[in-house]
Amino acid sequence: MKGRVEQNSSMYRRLRLLNLGYSIGIALIVVGLVFTLWFQGIQIADSGMAPTLRQGDIVLFDKLAKHVSTPCRGDAYAFRQDGGGVSMGRVVGLPGETVLIQEGAVYINGAYLDESAYAIPGSQSLSPFTLGQDEFLLLPDDRTSTSLEAEVMTIHFSDLLGRAALRVSPWNRIALFTPY
Repeated sequence: MKGRVEQNSSMYRRLRLLNLGYSIGIALIVVGLVFTLWFQGIQIADSGMAPTLRQGDIVLFDKLAKHVSTPCRGDAYAFRQDGGGVSMGRVVGLPGETVLIQEGAVYINGAYLDESAYAIPGSQSLSPFTLGQDEFLLLPDDRTSTSLEAEVMTIHFSDLLGRAALRVSPWNRIALFTPY
């Protein structure tokens, strides 16, 4: 009788280990799919999004956000540059809008855009231009040393990579991004 109890205990122990192994394997697959299909981590390479983001911060971008809802003014987005690199900016102008930047102040369709919650205005000016369909104007938060060029800052919808969702590094500054 004792031999049968030991045999059953041994079998149950192996089954528990096998079940644990399957659970860990499935969890790893799910996490891998989430970070492959849904989120993309990007390390901030410059100080263009200061003070919100600093050089070296690591941010997770929601790649599905642009397909679920249209990018909104004030959202921080990662985008693909012409040279193949990745950069980040804040959505300022939406498709079909006319944008004018005069001594650092942004005007959308003639109305002043209050960006005091996140932007450090520069003193540059940019002649009025109209965004085409599927085009967005993305600007860095720190505009004091940025050269503003409509061609460079106008991003096509297909070049948007994802909306900033979560700063994961450094540990003492972990934060969720909320829309403005």
